[in-house]
Amino acid sequence: MKQLFLWILSLAWLCATCRAQSSSSPLLVIDDVTVIDVRVTDATGAPALPHRTVLVRNGRIEQVVKPGDLRGSKPAGVRIDGKGKFLIPGLWDMHVHVVFGDWFPRGKEITLPLFIANGVTGVRDMGGELEVLQQWRKEISAGTLLGPRMVISGPMLDGPQPRFPSSIAVATPDDGRRAVDDLKRRGADFIKLQSLVPREAVFAIADEAHKQGIPFVGHVPDAVRASEASNAGQQSFEHLIGVFEGSSPREDEFLKGSKGPGKFLATYDPERAAKLFALLAKNHTWQCPTLVWERGGNLIDEADFAHDTRAKYVPAYWKM
Repeated sequence: MKQLFLWILSLAWLCATCRAQSSSSPLLVIDDVTVIDVRVTDATGAPALPHRTVLVRNGRIEQVVKPGDLRGSKPAGVRIDGKGKFLIPGLWDMHVHVVFGDWFPRGKEITLPLFIANGVTGVRDMGGELEVLQQWRKEISAGTLLGPRMVISGPMLDGPQPRFPSSIAVATPDDGRRAVDDLKRRGADFIKLQSLVPREAVFAIADEAHKQGIPFVGHVPDAVRASEASNAGQQSFEHLIGVFEGSSPREDEFLKGSKGPGKFLATYDPERAAKLFALLAKNHTWQCPTLVWERGGNLIDEADFAHDTRAKYVPAYWKM
């Protein structure tokens, strides 16, 4: 696994370097590598493609061929021996906060390179400083900064008293519409909802996002059901919020956010859950469960990071 990640890091760095160079930059040739191509490797068990030569120019794959299919002499360029290694598509982390107010102020120096080092070449930033992230994205695209591709929400939309940094307070439907319009104008890729947005404001945000042609995603706000959020056009639910509640006949008895998932698991109804899942599938409402984060948060009192080798990457000012 370490070899695989180092392999991805080397390739990502070379591709970033290629993007920063002119069209006359040398060809990148990866010899004798096993290619995992998601176009053919799927749930049906299609095999990996061993002993392939991959040609990359200016950050784009030109050819994936068997060595015997290359006509004439071997192409000149920067060569990498891929024997015994695997070439996989870049991974995506679908819920990150790279620069999150004063909580995480320096993701540029710390987080961005670590994504690439672990094979994560794309991220969905779910709440952050919009202009900062847009500038970093320009630098990454230009090849002057090492980091993943980014799709960005900018500030999150939360209730009248937001609990987190990088948030916009929403108390009324008009607040919600103005926030959507402002973020669309500023170049946000999508709208992120937090938990405390009032009920009528949620539907105003959904309506305005539809009018503006911008997706909205995030928490299922406490004031609405998961089924209502999905029917209103919310394209993804984070942390499985709303799913536990919606799978229980006691959904309306609990204020979401004030009770733990265990309260709903105790009254789990398979038929109700299946009905909810069918609705989410029909509406193409995706789930981003963030299981690693959930596990870390729920077991934080049992975690011991004193001897965790990953701690060396964490700056002192992030440590408690």
